Amino acid sequence: MWSAFQQVGRATLITSLTTMAGFAALITSNIAPIRDFGLFVSIGVAVAYILTYSYFPAFLLLAPEASVKAKRPPKFVGNGLLGIYRFQERNGKWILVSSVLIIALGLFGLSRLRIDNYLTEEFPREGEFAELTDLIREKFSGFRTVDIGAVIKNEDVLDYETMSQLDTLERFISSTYESGSIFGLGKSVRIMNAAMLGNPRAKIFPDKKNYRSIQRQLRRLERTGELKPILNLEERIVRISGLMVDLGGFETLERNKAIMHFAQEACPDLEVRITGLAHLVDRNNRKTSQNLLDSLSLAFIVVSLIMALLFRTVKLIAISLVPNLLPLATLLFLMYAFGMHLGVSMLLIFTIVFGITVDDTIHFIGKLKVEFDRGTKTQEALIKAFRTTGRSMVLTSIILMVGFLPLTFSSFNSTYKMGIFVSLTILLALLYDLLVLPVLINLFRRNKKEGISILGDELT
Repeated sequence: MWSAFQQVGRATLITSLTTMAGFAALITSNIAPIRDFGLFVSIGVAVAYILTYSYFPAFLLLAPEASVKAKRPPKFVGNGLLGIYRFQERNGKWILVSSVLIIALGLFGLSRLRIDNYLTEEFPREGEFAELTDLIREKFSGFRTVDIGAVIKNEDVLDYETMSQLDTLERFISSTYESGSIFGLGKSVRIMNAAMLGNPRAKIFPDKKNYRSIQRQLRRLERTGELKPILNLEERIVRISGLMVDLGGFETLERNKAIMHFAQEACPDLEVRITGLAHLVDRNNRKTSQNLLDSLSLAFIVVSLIMALLFRTVKLIAISLVPNLLPLATLLFLMYAFGMHLGVSMLLIFTIVFGITVDDTIHFIGKLKVEFDRGTKTQEALIKAFRTTGRSMVLTSIILMVGFLPLTFSSFNSTYKMGIFVSLTILLALLYDLLVLPVLINLFRRNKKEGISILGDELT
């Protein structure tokens, strides 16, 4: 029992701390559900560690010896690990080159990805809901709401020049958003002018002479309160609203900038403000995504500091971090290759998996430390690590994947993504640990011929 504590106690403490760090970084989020998720999972990991090193040893001591004997893992696990060891031993140079290429592709993918969001991206893409949203998009100009407020600087809100600028702004908004359902005071004037001309299709803005008659009608409608949905005379605010196709938060933001720039140049009597529910959702998603990026950076720093306390050398920290950056780099490139974007759900996944995947690396290097302390040569120590810790790494990875894979049956996109990408990242992290980590350890040997690793001194 004490031997087990000596061999894995320190490593499991560090892995628990790194996992807690990955989740605890979410506590800095400004979104309550994400913050609570990070807090309670971190507490759960701490409780699990305490129970593992208190109740579990007590159970083993009290239970009959025959009932706690472990079965040997299937032969194909050991054979598979031996095959991976031989492969990395023969192809170390190509593995390093491939690792550099994967990091480069990951950075390329990151440079091409953009933070974006769609109003319905979390909902099922098939079924009744998808059919309904498709119908709204095709028949009713879309379902993303447009709400723009224009503060009129002139004292006379219904002045001809002001109305002309409003009409110009509305037409520019309609063309920018590619929507035919934009409605405001300018469009109302055009409809009234068409009625006066007796031609419903002639929706052109009136000249000053015809506008005088329309102006009198507008003042009457304002007194009766019929213009309240689009005009607040006391505050001198005109509302422009409508529907548009969901172009995504990023593209909509770019078009909003174009509208604001046009208003400043072509509508000097108007002060334009973008508002509305869809705009608030875009801003909130962008702020949350930036917050999760900060959380990921914090998790990376905290995990690095924890590993620095364990390994105490920059060289070992670099060796241990590289295999854990490779799965993230692979994920980034795959996202770019499949035309995906960085959103709240994906950034949440990145933050979680970094704290989880680093555990196998710590266990592997922890086993090497034990062997180096015994004076074991590098290659022999690696073989022993593959035979013992390697099997544990495979088992824990499978358990974690089994825990996340049921999420793929969810009809909600974010939950489905979490199941797919967390499971994939755990599998990739296992492969990179078994392939890349031994190669990096061999790379820093002091004397390859004798097989004495420089890591032996640093891990002591």
